[in-house]
Amino acid sequence: MRKGFTIIEAVVAVAIFLVVISVMVVFQRSVLTNTKVLQSGLLAQTQARKTIQTFIAEVRSVTPSAGGAYPIEIAATSSFVFYANIDGDSAVERVRYFLGTTTPPSTFLKGVTKPTGIVYNLANENISTRVNAINASSTVPVFTYYDKNYNGTSSSTPLSEPVNIPDIRLIKMSLPVDPNQSRSPVFQTYSTQVMLRNLKDNF
Repeated sequence: MRKGFTIIEAVVAVAIFLVVISVMVVFQRSVLTNTKVLQSGLLAQTQARKTIQTFIAEVRSVTPSAGGAYPIEIAATSSFVFYANIDGDSAVERVRYFLGTTTPPSTFLKGVTKPTGIVYNLANENISTRVNAINASSTVPVFTYYDKNYNGTSSSTPLSEPVNIPDIRLIKMSLPVDPNQSRSPVFQTYSTQVMLRNLKDNF
């Protein structure tokens, strides 16, 4: 009775073993990659939603600056600067939401400057990252502005650039988030709009 393996049988066994190991490695890599994609996507969703919630609360409380300047300082397609008391103390902060760069992937940033008396020293601006992996486009602005005639429909025409700041009564913010630009799924856009009810014509 023959015992053991022949050379051919041994080679075949090793080949099968290597194929099984290769499949397992590929499968494990796929699982790890997909897990990272899901995690980065969930993180981006969380960042975008928190940013939108904060943005709404802060913009609704716009007020003149510590020196009496108009509540809105800059209204551009990729940046919005306004004044509001965002932390409940006695000071009115200068708040800036803006894109880090206009070339994707970009970051959506927030800068806060506290006044010294009535002076805002921009060298003291505290900048933090709010949302990573923004897939910004020159044809789809982050910020869009509307006047008092906005009727809530797609037929409403936004204010043309450069925006006449005192005309602004509503702001739309759109954050196209794509944490994995080389992979599916395609990016998602998180949007909100804020009516500036605090603004009066006598500011």
